Amino acid sequence: MCTAKALDNTSEWLCNVSHSYITRHRYQMTKTAPKKTGPEDWHPADIVAALHKRGITLRALAKQHGLTSPTTLSKAMAHSYPASEKRLADAVGVPVQKMFAARYHPDGTPKGRGIRGAHVLHSSVSHC
Repeated sequence: MCTAKALDNTSEWLCNVSHSYITRHRYQMTKTAPKKTGPEDWHPADIVAALHKRGITLRALAKQHGLTSPTTLSKAMAHSYPASEKRLADAVGVPVQKMFAARYHPDGTPKGRGIRGAHVLHSSVSHC
């Protein structure tokens, strides 16, 4: 584990602690981190809490909409799934553009995919 010779129990313990610390952090760095939601979007814990306040679980909501698993709904909290986003917002009783503000315009129309809020550049020169 450690290349240094352990002179006593304390240094051996430190060697083992540092090795486990490094191993643990290497493992954590190799795992893919979940995608962050936009600063205007509700936090996933807030969405689940709002559902629970209404007596609804993700599993029950998924079953109500004919889904076999609540995973589809939970993925919508971090990634763009318009149908599931609408299901979540309707269940809580708020407009979808309020719950997922970074993904929708104020009028409720979805923003373009890719970079949120990016505008498409149109050229007057035709290459055809």
